[in-house]
Amino acid sequence: MPERHYVPAPQQPGLDVRQLAAAVVRDLIQQPGYHGRHLLALLQRLCPAQQTHNPNLNDRRFQHPGWQQGIAGYLLHCWLAARAQGRDWLTGLHINEQERQALGWLGRQLAAASAPSNSPLNSEFIAQLKATRGHSLCRGMQHLLADLSLNRPLAPLNEDTAFHLGRDLATTPGAVVSRQPLYELIQYQPTTAKVHSTPLLIIPPPLNRFYLLDLARDNSLVKHALDQGQQVFLLSWRNPNPSHCNWGLDTYIAGIYKASAQVRSICASPQLNLLGVCSGGLLSVLLQAWLAARKELHTVASASYLITPLAGEARSELLHLAGPRALQRLRQRIWRQGYLSARQLNAAFAWLRPEQLVWPQMVQRYALGQLPDDRATLFWSQDNTRVPARLMDDFLHMFEHDPLASAGAMQLQGYPVDISQINLPSWHMGAERDHIVPWQQAYPGQRLGGDKHFVLASGGHIQCLLNPADCRRSSYRSGPVSVGSATDWQDKQSIQAGDWKTGWLAWLRSYSGDQQNAPTQLGNPQFPVLQAAPGRYVHEL
Repeated sequence: MPERHYVPAPQQPGLDVRQLAAAVVRDLIQQPGYHGRHLLALLQRLCPAQQTHNPNLNDRRFQHPGWQQGIAGYLLHCWLAARAQGRDWLTGLHINEQERQALGWLGRQLAAASAPSNSPLNSEFIAQLKATRGHSLCRGMQHLLADLSLNRPLAPLNEDTAFHLGRDLATTPGAVVSRQPLYELIQYQPTTAKVHSTPLLIIPPPLNRFYLLDLARDNSLVKHALDQGQQVFLLSWRNPNPSHCNWGLDTYIAGIYKASAQVRSICASPQLNLLGVCSGGLLSVLLQAWLAARKELHTVASASYLITPLAGEARSELLHLAGPRALQRLRQRIWRQGYLSARQLNAAFAWLRPEQLVWPQMVQRYALGQLPDDRATLFWSQDNTRVPARLMDDFLHMFEHDPLASAGAMQLQGYPVDISQINLPSWHMGAERDHIVPWQQAYPGQRLGGDKHFVLASGGHIQCLLNPADCRRSSYRSGPVSVGSATDWQDKQSIQAGDWKTGWLAWLRSYSGDQQNAPTQLGNPQFPVLQAAPGRYVHEL
């Protein structure tokens, strides 16, 4: 396939650690009094007389009673004081906003690493050591040696055998009706007597396994859509190996194009609805721009996007330290390997939240000698796939140049990409506490044509997808996209109780066609059933 061509666009300058250090040194010289005042304030905060003996901490690392007294309590006090003073100090530095964000990220890494819970003075560690007469530490060392022998860079979030796909997770009945080198197409068994005539094709991110969308019966997005009369199809991406290093955006767009034709054939429908999740949403919008350039956009009735990065102004924490040198080293490494490995991807996401996904697991596994609790979301999060070198390179180009901002700044298979020509109704969802795709980045603004609706859901990147549809603890804001910034939109919308799924499916119903009898068999003579869901590719290592 032809290569993508990018028109040079203004880059968002990346930062290296040396640049950050130079910026701080410059500020030290320019306003020494400011730094002196913060140092004095820190020393005052560290005074034992300032210690709060019952800090109101909603942090599972410090729930043991030993953190309320003695030297452990004072260490916790010092750590909390230094962390708070560091945040105050960062606010007043005379540096640009990008440097401030990057320095804040480094500060959070330092705070997570230096937490007193990671030290031998951890009160829970000492209590466990006494209670087991040292056996807990022996078990921890056994876990460490086992993980080192398996070349695990981080403590696992779950045991590899904690769950079984098709039995514990991804249990919604369905079948693989097409198997291609790139994907398996899964058609799910309808759960209602009547179904809508226009099918729904779900495009999961090519970085992860699809079953986050079908994790358990009470939070399965797939099952909830089926229960509302949707005909649901889903792509299960193959886990690529080095021979697939040249699979790039062109390959994936061509694959989705082929799958969408198969879906329309099976359902005898001239159109389908698309649902893209995270980077799967990027693939969806690129497919639609490509279809628009080919005058084939009429085959899509509507598009929905969950936590999809469409706006280039708000940068993810993943890119805070992604300077030109770092990106060049990353490119060289992935092309040398032929892919970005699942372990590298796991580590990248884990270090975004080290206080939740790195250090507590190490303490629990190696210091306390305990195995992690079985949690389906954590099992899924460490079950990543490899990313082909070409696709990773293409994504890096997109994040560097933001080609979606300019018509024709990017080409797919010889066709210019212009997302403003996508005049389809679209529905978008961002998450308030999303650290991977900031909700402002999921807000479409005026980049896309057509009527657009945006929902800001409570929760984080994963949690917002998993809350049951009847969850009363959830909340969201919802409204049409209008001229103005994401913050302007937020100020105009009121908070509503409940989950976003009910509203989304009500919106989707308007573009799903008339109701008809549900099919009694999956697939058709051209695309017969090959295997029961969840299929073969989701199991490939």
